[in-house]
Amino acid sequence: MITIGQRNVFSEQVETGQKIWDMINQGCKNILMIGEPQSGKTDALLYVADKIIEESVDYTYSMIYLSHIARNGITNQSFIRFYEADMVGHVDCRHILNMNDVNIESIKNKCMNKNHKVFLFLDECQQAIGIDKSIDTFLSSFGINYNKSSDDWYNKNAYLINISATPYAFSVKKYMDDSYGKIIKLQNSPKYFSGAKLFESGRMKDTDDIWDGDNYTITTFFKDRVTELLHKCKSDGNGYAIIRARGDDAILALKLYAIRFNIDIISCSSKEDDLDISKINSYLGIKPDKPTIILIRGALTAGQTLQTTQNIRLYVESPSSSSCTTLQRV
Repeated sequence: MITIGQRNVFSEQVETGQKIWDMINQGCKNILMIGEPQSGKTDALLYVADKIIEESVDYTYSMIYLSHIARNGITNQSFIRFYEADMVGHVDCRHILNMNDVNIESIKNKCMNKNHKVFLFLDECQQAIGIDKSIDTFLSSFGINYNKSSDDWYNKNAYLINISATPYAFSVKKYMDDSYGKIIKLQNSPKYFSGAKLFESGRMKDTDDIWDGDNYTITTFFKDRVTELLHKCKSDGNGYAIIRARGDDAILALKLYAIRFNIDIISCSSKEDDLDISKINSYLGIKPDKPTIILIRGALTAGQTLQTTQNIRLYVESPSSSSCTTLQRV
């Protein structure tokens, strides 16, 4: 393990980061890093950024981190991690829907300068496929296109590092010229409680509906989860159950049932009368006075990480969610 600023980077991330750095030095300008959720992809990226800063003796550089998913905090989350690694001022974190203040022409000119290198870190890269997406418009400003020959941009000093945690990452590969694009798999670290370990431990279980809309009643599944929460809080101390739910009738019925057992229930979304879902980490960091259910009514999707699980006793995902999305959220 090494330390970059205040961040601990474990051997698996160091090894992957070094391989990426070696690929860059060998002239590869289109790299895809894949790894399952919670395998430490961002920390591997921090290692690469640290090497760029450390080795930039004979050239200047620009590093731009781009997120292309729905606004759910991933850009700010990554900014915090770059901050913890003492890289503020070295890495520019941008959400792709907020690029108006980026001087593309200036960066494009830098790409043509043999003494200046531009490194683009494209998170959730599977979202960038397709010429109708704004990310394609941005990358094409450098001559980089997923759906065109990389001959158009290979001689420019632009390095594209793609990052993804889903099987859809392989969709990106078909747009990568075999001569120029390379894939690297991030191995899991025993220091991380990864998705695979989640399944192996039995902590991730099948879910079911919590609300029967046809009969306007809560389900046995939800009642059993309330009982489970009470047992876990008794054995491990008061904490939260995070449950995804929607619909005003369902929310009201769930609240009325939980109150019978002296359980607090909080509705968390982007709605005016609810707690702000973007601040969910600040809620979870405080141990509640009694068993509490947080009903998530909004988006908590790909890439955003719950910063603490210490006070979480139970997590119930929607049965309608895809396996990839569920694993990302968990």
